[in-house]
Amino acid sequence: MSHYFSLRGYDLEVASELEQAEALLLNGTFDAIITDVRLSNFQQAEGLMLLGFVRELAFKTRVLVVTAYDVDEIRQEAFRLGAEQFFVKPVALDQIAAVLDAGPGGGH
Repeated sequence: MSHYFSLRGYDLEVASELEQAEALLLNGTFDAIITDVRLSNFQQAEGLMLLGFVRELAFKTRVLVVTAYDVDEIRQEAFRLGAEQFFVKPVALDQIAAVLDAGPGGGH
């Protein structure tokens, strides 16, 4: 995924663990976050925890959630926490890019 978005001209930071993602957010400014519900194999819903962290700090950062788990409770929780869009794998990267390119609110 990072290679695809790099080729499209996006500047990226990549985190594979919740703490790493939180540190990046505290030390930088981001227009958007694409997070998997499961960032690592340690916790079940780290992506949702990250989304909660973003909103707790009142960041206006756009958050797109990706998951292999098409579960209504996960989807509802993601939107309750402020996700702009929720994608179920497999998802074409051009679908994610289209939401990003459409700008804030482009996912609805």
